[in-house]
Amino acid sequence: MRKSAPLDFILAFFAGIALILSATNARAQANKLELAAGYYQLTSDGTGRSSSLANFGTYRALYHHGVFANLEVVLGYSLFVSDVISGDMGFGPDLGLMYFPFSHSSDVRLSTDSVSFSFSEKWRPFGALTFHQRSFQSVDSTFAGFGAALGTEYDGGSVLDYKLELRYLSLGGPSSSSATQIEAFLGVILPL
Repeated sequence: MRKSAPLDFILAFFAGIALILSATNARAQANKLELAAGYYQLTSDGTGRSSSLANFGTYRALYHHGVFANLEVVLGYSLFVSDVISGDMGFGPDLGLMYFPFSHSSDVRLSTDSVSFSFSEKWRPFGALTFHQRSFQSVDSTFAGFGAALGTEYDGGSVLDYKLELRYLSLGGPSSSSATQIEAFLGVILPL
C-alpha cells in the first residue's frame, strides 16, 4: 500500500527533527583536550611601583566539555615563564565558558546500526569568559580575576584541530596590587 504525499512529508519532518535532536545530544557529550603555547605580556602595579614583562613562554592544558551544541565549559592549568623555558614562573588554574555563535563547537557525529554520518565547520570562531588564579614565584603572592578571549578553531581533519586565541586577564592581588596579562595562543585540540 502506497503512503500519501502528506504522510511522507510528516514522516520526513519528524525524521529530520529526530536527526537534529540526536546531533544535539551527540554533540553535548563531545569532549576535547587542548595543548597550547604562546606569547604573553604581563603588567603589574602594586604599592606605588609597576613593572612589565613580555616574552614567548606561556603554556596551558585545557579540558573542554560540551554542554550544548555551541557552548563548552573549560577547565585547565596555565604556566608562564620569564625566559621561554626557565626563569621566574607564574602558574594557576583556569575555568571558563566558551561560546561558538556561528557553529557547533566540534564535529557532529551520528550513527545507527547501519549508517554513520559526520560533519564539521572548517572555521569555528568563539568568545570566552573566564576566571583565573595565578601564583607568582618571585613575589610569593597569589592573584585572581576574570578574563575574556576571542579566537577560532580550525578543523584539521579526523585527528587534530588547531586553535588561535587572544586572551585578556585582569587580576587582583594582596595589598591592592593588580596585574594585567595579555596572551596569544596557538594550540592543538585532540577529540576525546
